[in-house]
Amino acid sequence: MLLPLFERETFGVRRDGEAIAVLMAALVKGNALDSVDHAYQVFIEFKELTPLTSICFDILVNGFCKAKKLEDARKIMDEMEKHGYQPSVASYTSFIEAYGREKDLSKVDAALDEMQEKGCKPNIVTYIVIMKARCEAGEITQALEVYEKIKSDGCLPDNSFYSLLISILSKADRLNDARKIFEDMERQNIKPNVWAYNAMISSACAHSREEEALKWLQKMEEDSCKPDRLTYSPLLRLCFRNNRMKVLNFLLNHMFKNDLSIDLGTYALLVSGFCKSGELELACSYFKEMVLKGMVPYQSTYKVLVKERREKNMVETKQWIENLMVQAEEQRKQRVFGV
Repeated sequence: MLLPLFERETFGVRRDGEAIAVLMAALVKGNALDSVDHAYQVFIEFKELTPLTSICFDILVNGFCKAKKLEDARKIMDEMEKHGYQPSVASYTSFIEAYGREKDLSKVDAALDEMQEKGCKPNIVTYIVIMKARCEAGEITQALEVYEKIKSDGCLPDNSFYSLLISILSKADRLNDARKIFEDMERQNIKPNVWAYNAMISSACAHSREEEALKWLQKMEEDSCKPDRLTYSPLLRLCFRNNRMKVLNFLLNHMFKNDLSIDLGTYALLVSGFCKSGELELACSYFKEMVLKGMVPYQSTYKVLVKERREKNMVETKQWIENLMVQAEEQRKQRVFGV
């Protein structure tokens, strides 16, 4: 236990506000449900012995909010003021996030009003939390209003904010709004990241707008934004849905050109897609390639392939697939157990 070290100030362990904050933060990050209670015990033990920093209070407020102990969090905030500290943006944001998880938007608004009345200016993290709360409550228009409020408050949105808003609007089928935000992002000289591009590509694919999705991929390349595997997944699914095999081959080559190898999820997509398209030889080829690379196929991938072979009465090939699956399992055991 670290507390005796703090009490004796031995082995180079300082007993000051900063060191105590480090200990409290480590305790709060623990997975146990009572981890914040342990941090609170440290707080109680040392608050009369050592001047505590405002960070100690912020840590407890955040910990109690995450543990859904909002009354305890409020008591800590009140005590914070008694110690001469004004509640920080971090503490208020913790409350707003907790109310958002409960979908209590009236308390989200009340907490925002309170922090502004006390002269505590929200930062971009606060606004991201509010926007997420609005979105999760299905209030997409109000989430857009958060964006307008940010600009009026003189708080500059960053890349993560824009990417989240674009993703929210895309998932809500507000494609025109998403496009406007993307364009506004560029006008603000903020370079769109892979998340923003992925959201635009995914939404275009969801509405079967192949040409538009490919244009976003092209723009991504022109802007020197490197795609990731999540960039290609909706595009590949769209190709299978529309039976666009030439475009699919182009995309696979495009992946390789960007130094992206096929991972387990993409192999599963390809095997399933080729099965549904009637291209069983290609499906088997990718299944074999997956196993030879040391991957263990998902059970769902294996079952789809076996089912197709069984229905077409291809007994020998079915047995070959089963043998490959056994080989994959054996390889996994060797890696895990060394046998």
